[in-house]
Amino acid sequence: MRTPLLALLLLTLVGCASGGATYQDAPKPDVSASTIYIYRPGKFLLGAFDAQFTIDGAKTANLSGGSYTYIYVSEGCHHIHQFWSYYANFGKTSDLDFCSKAGENYYVRLDGFNVVTWSLTPVEKTDALTDISNCTYIPSVTSNLSKQSK
Repeated sequence: MRTPLLALLLLTLVGCASGGATYQDAPKPDVSASTIYIYRPGKFLLGAFDAQFTIDGAKTANLSGGSYTYIYVSEGCHHIHQFWSYYANFGKTSDLDFCSKAGENYYVRLDGFNVVTWSLTPVEKTDALTDISNCTYIPSVTSNLSKQSK
């Protein structure tokens, strides 16, 4: 019994230590699109679980603590929905509605105050860049909602 538990603990620690590239600007989007950066700077609060995101109902990302992604969206109003697996946070969710303009970048932070209180917060670029400078890039899990420029 003890060996499987130690193996599971070791795998968990290795997963926490692994990571990809830290923050880099996204490639420029199509002229009719904007870029949304979504990030989760904290590594400890519910760190064993990925935060899952949709934008306008399309699955977008699964972010571990200390990670970020970006997605291109068309100009207009959008809805970001964040949720956890049921076991991670008892079914709690966070939502954010916002409107974007073509050519603009937007930054949205997932804040955790405790294991049951989370929020999606729009953040100004200078603060966001400080927050995500050490975050690891996680590719989005869906096609972009708008086209990237070529």
